[in-house]
Amino acid sequence: TCALPISKIKITYDDRVDIEMMLQDKISKSMISELKGISRGALYNEIEKGKDEMGEYRAILGQKNLLRSRS
Repeated sequence: TCALPISKIKITYDDRVDIEMMLQDKISKSMISELKGISRGALYNEIEKGKDEMGEYRAILGQKNLLRSRS
């Protein structure tokens, strides 16, 4: 049998920077989720919370929104 990979529990700031760069390089979301070890659902949620006014994902916005939600 083939074991499924375990998803990361938390997305770090470094992960967010990697995600931003991969999206800019037009790497598919499926490939990004596989490379970063996170579910596609978690990736899509991350992208939504980190979008700027132009609809582009920004790592710093994802991080700020995370910190804002914790306070």
